[in-house]
Amino acid sequence: MKATYLLYRKNNGPFLSAFALIWFVFLLVALEYSRINAHMLLNSYHTPFLDTFFEYITYIGGGFPVYLGIALCFYNLRHGLYILLSQGVTAIFTQAFKYSFAHPRPLTYFNELGLSLPPTVEGVHIWDAHNSFPSGHTSATFALCACLAAITPPKYRYLQFVWLLLGWLGAYSRIYLSQHFVDDILFGSIIGVVCAAGMYIVLFQKEWGNRPLIKYKR
Repeated sequence: MKATYLLYRKNNGPFLSAFALIWFVFLLVALEYSRINAHMLLNSYHTPFLDTFFEYITYIGGGFPVYLGIALCFYNLRHGLYILLSQGVTAIFTQAFKYSFAHPRPLTYFNELGLSLPPTVEGVHIWDAHNSFPSGHTSATFALCACLAAITPPKYRYLQFVWLLLGWLGAYSRIYLSQHFVDDILFGSIIGVVCAAGMYIVLFQKEWGNRPLIKYKR
């Protein structure tokens, strides 16, 4: 198990190092500003292009990882199961924290204080509830991106930065769309990365499943 963990760290060094760097930048924002001011700061710039972009990029934290995991099973069974199980474990932890903390979402929080949200995206439903912390979309997004980084062949290691960028764009979309606060995506991203790392240690200790789910005869 220790050897598998060390292999994970070695193979995913670029992804993990860059993830930690950006994570601490967001942490500094969360520490420097109040929850409201941080949210207002990160929502200070909206354009029609960005509205459309973040409206759709946020779906990477929806059902997409599950569909991708199922599809990948037909190419490499272990890789597909790795994504699916990581999503499942991530969802369990995320939902447990959500209902344990019961933090208000931005709309709820602002309304309770008699304040107005920063610019919102037309046509996007803003959730009004007490289940903001942590962000489920963010945890799912980073579970997926961490899995993709882990199974990317070494010769394509530069793609780890692509997966990382995709992860943080998906996370930031939750703030841009006023669905979550900074602390929600910070904790959600940690859950996703840790769960993906844990499932890697479980599933990659031995060689197995490096084949399609179904073999077709020619």
